[in-house]
Amino acid sequence: SERITEAEFTFESIVEEIWQVKQRFAPDRPVTLFGHSWGGALASLYVSHHPQQVSQLILGEPMFLRGQDMAQKFRELID
Repeated sequence: SERITEAEFTFESIVEEIWQVKQRFAPDRPVTLFGHSWGGALASLYVSHHPQQVSQLILGEPMFLRGQDMAQKFRELID
């Protein structure tokens, strides 16, 4: 993966990156997303921004799904 700066690693950039992958592989139809652990929280974040683009969301032991908890863990991980 390409390395990015801390300033570039945001919730918005994560949603944008998932959207770009979806556009590449399934631009005209909803997709099934699977997220495990931190990926479960990120997949949930994506669905909260683009619910019409996801037909199924599968979560395996997702991390924090509440906004405040997720934001705090995100800061801990990138600091």
